[in-house]
Amino acid sequence: MFLHTISMTEFLVGVFVAEKLAGILRPLALALQEKGADLVKALDLINAVRTALHQLRSESEEEFAPVMTGVKAAAEEMGVEVAKPRLVDRSSYRANAGGSEASIDGYYRLNAFIPALDHVLQDVDLRFGKHMQLVAGLSTLVPKRIATVGADWKRLHSAAILPALPRTHR
Repeated sequence: MFLHTISMTEFLVGVFVAEKLAGILRPLALALQEKGADLVKALDLINAVRTALHQLRSESEEEFAPVMTGVKAAAEEMGVEVAKPRLVDRSSYRANAGGSEASIDGYYRLNAFIPALDHVLQDVDLRFGKHMQLVAGLSTLVPKRIATVGADWKRLHSAAILPALPRTHR
């Protein structure tokens, strides 16, 4: 049963998509786990990762081609045929992105690659959104940072002018 599962095209596509995303996320993960990590450098790396993921998303056709090449090579090595699952032409309970007329590459790009990119982008935005960028601006007030790098006044200004919080009625 395990051999059958790992020889399915869906599994192979998932593994190769995860490998592509892990290659982008690994430097960020290492930087965030580093002892004595600099918050501002980490946020710059987060922005670089976010930009790379957005570029993958906008150029998904070109970026997914090497993924499918790897899937096809692994499937050939395992003696498995690369195929998409059986699809109905009309589904009333859920969307069939690509439907039965899409190619195998197009089907997996629409149903595996793009949703995985969207999920990772959403997770990065939730974890390191604008609030983290604003708080990082306050790190320019740390004396060590001012002495070595110099104050980044744009970040400090954006952090100091926080949006006004609504007043509560007493």
